[in-house]
Amino acid sequence: MTETLGIGIGSTGLVSFTREDPKFITVREGVTSARLVYGGVPGGVPGDRWKLPTGTILSGRLLFGDGRVYARFTEARTPTGDTFKVCLEAGDEGKRGVPAEPDGGPETAKVFASMAVQAVRRFE
Repeated sequence: MTETLGIGIGSTGLVSFTREDPKFITVREGVTSARLVYGGVPGGVPGDRWKLPTGTILSGRLLFGDGRVYARFTEARTPTGDTFKVCLEAGDEGKRGVPAEPDGGPETAKVFASMAVQAVRRFE
């Protein structure tokens, strides 16, 4: 990721599961995709600016556990159709995963549609 895409370990970006204004959405465990809003957050890793354009689709999986939803993205497809392997994980306030709202349902979870992702060496 580092050389080809300009994504260093620890670098952060923002993804969204909807094209609408950010809101809470209901998700299920399993295969998922989200749209890259931006990569290489200003004020993040110095000199960091991802080479993936806005609108790149990130594909991966959603996993549930301990009141959190874990989004792990392993592939990026640019608007021009180029694909790249990535290792990006959603996080919130320095923790892996994002909090699930308590009213999600027995096999679903409610999360905010936009979330930060961070480049990691591997998923834990």
